[in-house]
Amino acid sequence: MRLSFFKKKNTTKTFHETKKYKQVFCVVFCLVCVAFLVFSPAIIFDKNNYSLSLNKYLQQNSKSQVVLSLYHIETFEGGSASRKTYLQRQAMKYNKLHNNCYIIVNSLTPQELDLNISQKNIPDMYSFGVGVGDYLIGFLSQLEENNNVRKDLSNYGKKFGKTYAYPYILSGYALITKGEVVDGQNILSNIKNTRVGKKEIKGISVGCEYTNPYACLLSNNAHGQTNSLAQFESQYEAYANFVSGGSLSLLGTARDVSRVKNRELNGKISPCSYQYLGKYSDLVQYISVTNNLDKTKSFYAQDFAKFLTTNTCQKDLTNYGLFSVDNENYYQDEFSYYEETLHGELTSISAFAPFSEISSMREQNLKSVFN
Repeated sequence: MRLSFFKKKNTTKTFHETKKYKQVFCVVFCLVCVAFLVFSPAIIFDKNNYSLSLNKYLQQNSKSQVVLSLYHIETFEGGSASRKTYLQRQAMKYNKLHNNCYIIVNSLTPQELDLNISQKNIPDMYSFGVGVGDYLIGFLSQLEENNNVRKDLSNYGKKFGKTYAYPYILSGYALITKGEVVDGQNILSNIKNTRVGKKEIKGISVGCEYTNPYACLLSNNAHGQTNSLAQFESQYEAYANFVSGGSLSLLGTARDVSRVKNRELNGKISPCSYQYLGKYSDLVQYISVTNNLDKTKSFYAQDFAKFLTTNTCQKDLTNYGLFSVDNENYYQDEFSYYEETLHGELTSISAFAPFSEISSMREQNLKSVFN
């Protein structure tokens, strides 16, 4: 009897609660219906909502997605930050203009490039420095003339009178010397060996990889003595020898200028003099398009190559301690002097010169500068 009583009581309570919830639901439902009738006409009958959505849909579906591969090969040291990162950020900017085009950037060493070519692994685009262009010329497509690039540099991206590469990044040489430079006429006049105790300090450190830094010294009428030279296979080794006290001067790149200036700020090296050298630079990064592409890929690849030489990309080089190829003034700090020096007419070497030719010229120029 007791069990039956409690069951009946609980059932009655549930019935009243259910009735209450139904009443609340009916009130809320009525309010929603009223709100819908009041506000929906402004949305339902606004044709702009439909046209915008339709345009967006058509825009996304009228263009097929394009994925471009870009191999980035460095043959000289860059500036204060990664050139690969620079390329990736410009690719993102390009994607905002063409939301169906995606560009994947991969870094390769010259040795990895050689291996990929031997395995016929050819990308859609190449970014490269001098010393490896000879391997690529047979795989490249002709590009249209590009007025964004200064004439003196654009000529070095040509082969047989046709354009196969656009210069899109420029760097330059600088003579970095500990202390003050007395004679600015002959930039090597103060570079002589000296002794600190029993240790002989060389006059200058020079790094040689795929470039010919002696051509820059020769163009600037520099002359020195053979025994004052400390030559290294890489630019970083030359830099390391200089900062460790192995030489009084360093023939460096924009990367070295940034590194040494940072060491000065941190009190890790005594104040240095910087002589920015113009007249010659083979520190140029080029962009090319391969010739194995279909019509759509070829269009976007060539358009992106040209995009890299536009103002919107060139001014971004100031964030990487590098210089433009359009002769515009972008720097507002001390690098503006460096930039101005490189604005003068420059000679260089063909982007497609064989490394054997570069090496031979380097040996000749070395003998002419250091006698």
